[in-house]
Amino acid sequence: MGNIEFRMAALTNVGRVRTNNEDNFLVDSDLSDDKCFFTQNEQKDLGKKGALLVVADGMGGMNAGEVASRLAVETIQEYFSAERLTEDVIQNRQSIERYMKMTIVAADKAIKERSKKDEKTTGMGTTVVMAWLLKDKVYVAWCGDSRAYAWHPQMGLRQLSKDHSYVQELVDSGKLDEENAFDHPDSNIITRSLGDPRKVAEPDFREEELYQGEVILLCSDGLCGMIRDREMEVVLRENPEDMKLCGEALIAAALQAGGHDNVTVTLCRVVVGGKTPVVSTVDHTHKEGEILEKPEKNKKMWMYLLGVVFILGVGIGIGCYISRPVAPVNKNLEQSGPQGQDSLRLLEGGIRGAMESVGKPVTGGAEGNGEGSKENQDGQGSKGVNPSNPLEQQQSPQDTSKQQGTDLTRVEGKEGKPSNLNLVNPGETGPGEQRPAGDTTRKENGEKPQLGENPVSAELEQQPPRDTSGSKQGGMEEGK
Repeated sequence: MGNIEFRMAALTNVGRVRTNNEDNFLVDSDLSDDKCFFTQNEQKDLGKKGALLVVADGMGGMNAGEVASRLAVETIQEYFSAERLTEDVIQNRQSIERYMKMTIVAADKAIKERSKKDEKTTGMGTTVVMAWLLKDKVYVAWCGDSRAYAWHPQMGLRQLSKDHSYVQELVDSGKLDEENAFDHPDSNIITRSLGDPRKVAEPDFREEELYQGEVILLCSDGLCGMIRDREMEVVLRENPEDMKLCGEALIAAALQAGGHDNVTVTLCRVVVGGKTPVVSTVDHTHKEGEILEKPEKNKKMWMYLLGVVFILGVGIGIGCYISRPVAPVNKNLEQSGPQGQDSLRLLEGGIRGAMESVGKPVTGGAEGNGEGSKENQDGQGSKGVNPSNPLEQQQSPQDTSKQQGTDLTRVEGKEGKPSNLNLVNPGETGPGEQRPAGDTTRKENGEKPQLGENPVSAELEQQPPRDTSGSKQGGMEEGK
């Protein structure tokens, strides 16, 4: 796999509505020393202890949100000093996960202690997301709704983190689809954060492979709350090389969409090293955990099912064809009244004329009984079996085969009964939503641009509008 080389960038913007920036970030391109320094878009080798990206989105009255996000970043920087990153910390996935979660909990504690000492910062809090590039992996830990993404030209855009928010819980429960979640009026309600006095912070963790040409993006919801993922991917695809230019383009897109919140992005592109991705011909934007081979498997399954249905249909058709009754022709003629008897006499006359034309006497049976023929010529037929009638005599094997051939032709000319297949499409029901009770935090991040009516359930429409006064549910406030 070889040594990994990368480029990093970090940018922040106050937005078009806010007067102060409550976001904070940290970028350290080499954790092997304590310089905590990097140059925008400079290509560097990944050191033994890796590199670090952090974004924190503060919330609270006055300038308290800025204080909370700064405390989070400072605590993380302290825990990721070179002397603390021992071999015991970086030895395996379990030790790395334990250490990253412990770091976030320590930041949560620092914020709460500061809130108790300073009344001006009471109720402050922050979200946080961090990415640790180490060897050939990226380890992500987060608490709140600040996000981590991975983008690759061949693999598309993938969201590595999952929001700790009320709207995400609606999506997970199937009460809301992802498309409508973006415009939901309660998208600023978060269920986890740092500084919440009711509970200890509960971060989540994820491990991912690093791919050559991949971009790791961390952002506050000033970006992902202003533009959709597909718009974000367009910007990344248009700016795949220079991370500083890419960050500027992302912030410009958020500002153009309204810029209702502070916008912060940190980016890292793997230039050399990392795994080689498997080329996929499917859509370039994938959900978390999606398997690229799935469309091909579905196609094969449908072809198999169609083949089974076709074979069953052919079998049913053949069974119906064989089970049809065969109606004898002569019996129908005999029972058809005067018209049928006239047809018999015409047929007898035709046979007699053909035999006379070749000089043979016309006989009524195998022994040449001519009286029976004369009786039929005079029109005196009988419904019983007449031994003088060649059609009512026992037929030769050749005549029998002709009669059977006529019967089969008649059967082929009939139409089979159509099959009655009742296809029932089950109806879909949409359960109503329930507002979260207690453990939520409303982030005052301004109104989102209205891109159209939001087709959510009636219960969601009856919920109160988002709080723009800085107050939060459960006693928390977020000045976002």
